[in-house]
Amino acid sequence: MAVPESIDADPDDLAHAVGLYALGEVNEGRAAEIAGVTRWQMRDILTAAGLELRLGPRSEEDLRQEVASALGRDSDDLVLEVDREPTKNDGE
Repeated sequence: MAVPESIDADPDDLAHAVGLYALGEVNEGRAAEIAGVTRWQMRDILTAAGLELRLGPRSEEDLRQEVASALGRDSDDLVLEVDREPTKNDGE
């Protein structure tokens, strides 16, 4: 796998992250965390590996992971509005 020269990351972590992304097991943000790089660097790495970028969440779990990553929290601890039933006062 050709990694852009400007990226200084552990090759094993990169390979693991790219493999999980290729299998659809993780999203771009989680792959970046595993590899120890930024999301923008991960995009360059995935493109260099010949993988098509999957932009945007494809499931509720992907959305949860992306929001948790942005907030610096664990996705298991995150409660999203989609997790609760709407109330009479919603939207007012």
